[in-house]
Amino acid sequence: MRNTLIKRFNGSYRRDALNATLFENLWQVKQFTKEYFDEYNNRRTHKSLFNLAPEEVLLKCGQLTSSNDSSELPTAQLAIKLR
Repeated sequence: MRNTLIKRFNGSYRRDALNATLFENLWQVKQFTKEYFDEYNNRRTHKSLFNLAPEEVLLKCGQLTSSNDSSELPTAQLAIKLR
């Protein structure tokens, strides 16, 4: 199961990030990757969450106080358990 999830993420990352963006230095890659992870794990909609983003699910369940503070966002895996 884990291998499947990793392969899916790697494909999405390559398609959405690496193939679509020209980086000039390593710092840009690291910054872009950090932002991509946040988007991928917290704000991207998921079919398994009824096309809601994990952040939206957590807000609806009362597990998150505001959508502005990404530091309190747990992983997407926790959001799936809350369904």
